[in-house]
This record gives sequence, C-alpha cells and structure tokens, in this order.
Amino acid sequence: MPAGSMWHGSCGQLAVAGAVLSDIRWQLHPWALLGAHLELALQSADARAPGTATVALGFGGRVTISDLHADLQIGSDYLPLFPSGWSGRVQLALNNVELKNGRLAHLHGTVTALSLAQIRPAMPFGSYELSFPDAPRSDGAIAAQLHDVGGPLAVSGTLIVRNGSDYVLSGLAAARADANPELAKAVEYLGPSDPQGRHQYSLAGSF
Repeated sequence: MPAGSMWHGSCGQLAVAGAVLSDIRWQLHPWALLGAHLELALQSADARAPGTATVALGFGGRVTISDLHADLQIGSDYLPLFPSGWSGRVQLALNNVELKNGRLAHLHGTVTALSLAQIRPAMPFGSYELSFPDAPRSDGAIAAQLHDVGGPLAVSGTLIVRNGSDYVLSGLAAARADANPELAKAVEYLGPSDPQGRHQYSLAGSF
C-alpha cells in the first residue's frame, strides 16, 4: 500500500507491464514542473529486479528515462523476451532512453547479458554486451554494436532498430574450442564459414 505523499513516498508492490515489483520508492522533482513536465526519481529494492532511474513525462506522449541502472534475472516476469528454460542475468546501464507514443526514439548506454545458459539440456552460451552510442544515425535509426565478453562463442555484430520497434541483428559467430559439441554444431548450421572460421547470422523482428 502506498505510503508518504506524491512528493516522496513508497509502495509495497507496483504493477509494471504485467509484472509486479516490490519495495518501490519515489521522489518527485518539483522544479521540473516549471518546464511543464513531471519528473520522478525511482528506486526498486526488489531482490529480483533492483534498480534506479529518473523518469520524465512530457507532452505529446514523450517519456524520457535517464540514469537507468538495473540487474534483472532471466526467467522472471521482467524479461519475457527470453524463452522459458534459460538462466542468466541482464544488466542495464542506460544514460538515456526516449519513447514517443510508446515507440523507442533514442537509446544511449549498454545492455549486458551475463552467463546465458540453456537449462535442459545444460548448455552455456556465454556473456554479451550491446553498446548504444549517443550520436544518432543520419537515417534516424538506432544502432548498437554487439560483442561477446567471454564464453564458448566468439560473436560480433550490429543491431539496427527502425521505426521504434523493427530490428535487424546481424554479424559473425564462431564456436571456441571449449564450446559444447551441440552448440558448435548449431553454429555450423548457419552456413559456410569465412577463412577465420566465422559464420554469418541475421535475425529480424519487432518488439
């Protein structure tokens, strides 16, 4: 149940996009009202999804999230993009996220997936980082660079997001010597390799 006031308070549970967060605290920044927008500093002490962020709500369906830091467990309600039967964590360190009418307009920072693994049959996939630069592309698309940060796969690639929701992820992948044989075989299915043993991949969809 909410406690405190609209300026500074807390609540035991908060439903966000179908998931429920526990132990949420907020503080309203009154000076932001002078600029005709609402700004809140939020903090989650939920053990499943601890994090902090500043959220600003403006006119015309514009939402800006700054200084977003969170640590989310795969397999929880907070990361439905991963299928069931996976484990690991996703860490968010985003300087700025902008949404316009519910669509992604800008993203700056890093998203790191740590110790990704399939549970049954047990198969580690490693850790990966997406880096979103602050400078926008000339065509208005959002771009990020993908690379592995350890594990059985050597991966590099580029993520392009257009129209706020349509994405294409493409690049090169190769199995390292310590990769699970089944995982190495799956990489071979991507097609012929280049002289360095890397295989091209491409994924497209929308969110």
